Amino acid sequence: MCRYFTIWGHHGLVALFSMLVVLLCLAGCSDPEIPSGTDEDVIMGLVDSLNNAAQGPDAAATLFAEGAVPDEAECKRYGEFGYVLKSSDLSSDSGTAVVLVEDMDGNPVGEMTCEVVYENEEWRIKSAPLPTGE
Repeated sequence: MCRYFTIWGHHGLVALFSMLVVLLCLAGCSDPEIPSGTDEDVIMGLVDSLNNAAQGPDAAATLFAEGAVPDEAECKRYGEFGYVLKSSDLSSDSGTAVVLVEDMDGNPVGEMTCEVVYENEEWRIKSAPLPTGE
């Protein structure tokens, strides 16, 4: 027989289960991390995380370079699309990434060429101009 059940009765099991649920929720509520690895892996992580910019300029600041954070209206637009890295061309401190932009059904909307920079020992987006005409 379960020791918790015998000591605390049914309420002990409920309390234990509740604590487990809270811990699991807290573990899932953290900010997404940009993957580490090769520079291209990091750029892919930035591109995959562009939807997070829709949460506003504070969230976008984790992705964009200093002075390049979009305003509130532009941030919201990033949440309307999906992004797939097609290619990247990187030097030691800057580069470009060609990104396929898709609607939420996975249909291609267009491409954008993002400028990226290496600042403060990490890759950041300098510009990510969404395709026009949507």
